[in-house]
Amino acid sequence: MGGTLLSAGRHEPQDGLALLGLPELAREEGRNGQLVDQGRLLGETAAAAYDRAFTAVGGPWLAPGTQSAIRDYANQARSKSPDDRKQRQLLLRALMLAGPDAQVM
Repeated sequence: MGGTLLSAGRHEPQDGLALLGLPELAREEGRNGQLVDQGRLLGETAAAAYDRAFTAVGGPWLAPGTQSAIRDYANQARSKSPDDRKQRQLLLRALMLAGPDAQVM
């Protein structure tokens, strides 16, 4: 995913969600506060973050290439602070919900 929003250094899910055409998801997440307290997830692995996001969005079908690309993002995303983990989780969920037109086949 080199050179894309996902590897641009800073990961801003509010902006990323808007660019992905999912600003309503960004607003809903902010309003509903449905994310687990990210402070309790210190040391959460990229795989665990992926699994948590996948479960949270209902386990949609994802093409193998899409799964790989999203897992790559999870591995590259910062996760040191609670805000980093929240941003990673929001963008993982948005990418999983992006639909078939956004899939890497």
